[in-house]
Amino acid sequence: MKRKEIILPKIYRPKSGRVEDWFVYFSVFDEFTGKLRRFRKSAGFKKCTSDAECLANARRLQAKYTRLLKRGWSPFENKKEIGRAHV
Repeated sequence: MKRKEIILPKIYRPKSGRVEDWFVYFSVFDEFTGKLRRFRKSAGFKKCTSDAECLANARRLQAKYTRLLKRGWSPFENKKEIGRAHV
């Protein structure tokens, strides 16, 4: 059975309407645990004043992380992420 290495970024649009609840999420296979690990990115949402701004920011983040993941980038390359993942 072939395992999934990544799940490309998706936008989480909250029903609450609060800008601090928006985020983009994706999953990457963690070789240490043998499971997919989910990551949330919420940079820039606190500056948004409307749903349209939040959606535009979410699409920018989604495109950025999709591009990075397709090029082979891994969030585990960052030592801070590795430390948080396995503590």
